Amino acid sequence: MQSARNIYQTSREQAGLTQEAAAERLSLSVESLRRYETGRTRPSDETVLRMVQVYNDRYLGYRHLQQSPLAGCLPAIPLTGIQQAAMRIVRLIGKFVRDQRVEQLLDIAEDGVIDENEQPVFREIMNELRQIAQSVLTLGFCEKEKTPGCAATHSSVRR
Repeated sequence: MQSARNIYQTSREQAGLTQEAAAERLSLSVESLRRYETGRTRPSDETVLRMVQVYNDRYLGYRHLQQSPLAGCLPAIPLTGIQQAAMRIVRLIGKFVRDQRVEQLLDIAEDGVIDENEQPVFREIMNELRQIAQSVLTLGFCEKEKTPGCAATHSSVRR
């Protein structure tokens, strides 16, 4: 049995549930939940979806996916306080607008083809849009937090 708490145990404890209460709400045996929480067994995606709902922790679903073969398809989401996340979104969108990226993207997409000359600008635009999307996800994972310390309850996940 491992001594460090894993993502399933941490989420359950943050929800204020005992293993017995959580197992009952999840329609699992206590032993099954214990195996998930000690890392002996990986819960199915369906079980984790129920955990996300019972524990009210969407970030658990993300962390579960980060431990799957699909992890490389997911963006890194560094968790921060809600204030920092909101300011980053506003700053990135403001820069995107100031740099006239919307107009540039429309010019590139207008003919339905990204030619060789447009590739560098298109890559820059896509990188900036990924940063904006990443920031929106960060803010979304902080939505249930009432204090600036969203990062205090979850550790950062990075690829």
